[in-house]
Amino acid sequence: MKTCYFCADWYDEEQDKTYEKAMKALKKNNTIDIENSYIPREHKYSGFRLEENPEYFKNKKMARLVSEENMKGIQNTDVYLIVYLPNQEYSDVDAGLKAIYPHTIGKCNLLVIPDDQYDNASTDLTNREEVDNTIKISELKDFDFNNLEFNFYNGAVY
Repeated sequence: MKTCYFCADWYDEEQDKTYEKAMKALKKNNTIDIENSYIPREHKYSGFRLEENPEYFKNKKMARLVSEENMKGIQNTDVYLIVYLPNQEYSDVDAGLKAIYPHTIGKCNLLVIPDDQYDNASTDLTNREEVDNTIKISELKDFDFNNLEFNFYNGAVY
């Protein structure tokens, strides 16, 4: 079994629903060790919850500590999994930028897109160039994390 760094937004209703759908699929997958994976939403630095205390975003020390914790989460997992909503006006730019780091240290980057957005999806150049495989959320529960394969992203790039 493999572990993953679960990179997904949860800042609005659509993101939260997609997050939950992807997490539910992962929990059904017998090739992923979700218990030992790194899920930022569940790993809050010193118990701080940024969504409950947005003023912490302005604190440089807090931002640095959270960033360092995230990098350790990436280092200690096998796959960097990005749940991406291409049809949203706002999507966490951090997800694409952080994909560069796991790619350079030899981690597999998996881009997961909602089924209804997959065929018309577009992504930024960073996501396309740093992602090793792109799948639909419906494929996540059966995806074989033990036999990772490359599948070039065919969607539009901006």
